[in-house]
Amino acid sequence: METSAFISNDTISRTDRFTVFAREVKEYLFHCRQNRRQVAEETGKRETVVDDHELAYYFREREREINSELIMQYLISFSEYLPDPIREHWEGVDPYLQFRCLVGFEIELIVESDVLEMIIEEYRCLGRFSLEQLGRFQERILEKHGDLSAWFARTADLGYRDSLESQLRILQQLCLFWFQIKQENPRSFRKNDIYIFNLAARVLYRYYFKPMSMPPLRTR
Repeated sequence: METSAFISNDTISRTDRFTVFAREVKEYLFHCRQNRRQVAEETGKRETVVDDHELAYYFREREREINSELIMQYLISFSEYLPDPIREHWEGVDPYLQFRCLVGFEIELIVESDVLEMIIEEYRCLGRFSLEQLGRFQERILEKHGDLSAWFARTADLGYRDSLESQLRILQQLCLFWFQIKQENPRSFRKNDIYIFNLAARVLYRYYFKPMSMPPLRTR
């Protein structure tokens, strides 16, 4: 699948077609792990000393990558089977609790200093705002973060199915946020965001019968 393409509602609703899409995501995750292993091996072979800042950046980026990959893995699993915590007993890891932690991590990303700097720099290069508008733009990002954080906090008081539904909606809103940052230009979207949005749509369709399909996007 090209990164400029989104799976259709027909693919979301048909198990045979979604299986093909899920296989593609699994292959993508496999290559992500392979690439990360290769980078780690090459870094370990470097003769120069890695400074603290570079090392911290490397591990932080790795943490972000792994978080989004774990979300995709959980979404694939949920698309196949939704565990019932009342009937099942888990030793060690509660899948719903861990998934909730992963979603919370994604929400906090949009206000981390280096991410904010990246967003602002991209908009500035595109001429989206003047320096005078910078403060208002930062406020909008913080408002988005506040809205999603409040929504996320309310999921703690819901049953597991309602809580999961809200978290899926939150993930889709985060993906839409990143799509907007990329000027709604599908060619520049990250695969992670495309995959997460569509996987969440499948889980919503299968268990809640109300997926959020992709809105119309500008083409270039």
